[in-house]
Amino acid sequence: MKINFNELNYETLYPLTVKLDNGNIYDGRFTDMRVDRASIPTGLYAYDVRDCCDGEPCEVKSFVLVNHMGTLITPTPIPEAEEGEGYVVDYSFSTKEESDL
Repeated sequence: MKINFNELNYETLYPLTVKLDNGNIYDGRFTDMRVDRASIPTGLYAYDVRDCCDGEPCEVKSFVLVNHMGTLITPTPIPEAEEGEGYVVDYSFSTKEESDL
């Protein structure tokens, strides 16, 4: 089931920073729901996060079918995710007050 972005409650979005294996770092908001891409406002981007069966994010992609951990909403595109090469080597959830998104 997919949820409309506009139905998401601020309390359900958690600031998440991911560092990919190429060293690039991206900040965004995370929800454990599948977000309908058609509902994403202009200027924001949505990517699926894959869980590698240990409760930790291991990959950011345009679409994840198996081991879907959640959706990362970002203010900037993640080219690696769009190309299928968004391997997470480090990540950090921060408090809601620390995020600008």
